Amino acid sequence: MSNCTFSQADYDTFLLDVASARDNGDDIPDFGFSTNCISGNSASPRVAVGIGFSWQSPFGPFRIDLTKALRKQLRDEPQTLQFNIGTVF
Repeated sequence: MSNCTFSQADYDTFLLDVASARDNGDDIPDFGFSTNCISGNSASPRVAVGIGFSWQSPFGPFRIDLTKALRKQLRDEPQTLQFNIGTVF
């Protein structure tokens, strides 16, 4: 396994280990994975599906999008619902 490849479950387990170590007064464990390789953009794709609705209302453009992230990276914060009224500058 690559030192740059870890899952959300690996990270969650590490956070639990850190919390347990703090509670017991033990040394904080080493994560065991390199996090330098995931900062910024990565070569691994993100995949999402969704549906959007646009309407030119008398009050201006109205848009609503519903999405579902199928593949995301650690620290991504996917948005399921996005709502917009008005124009783009």
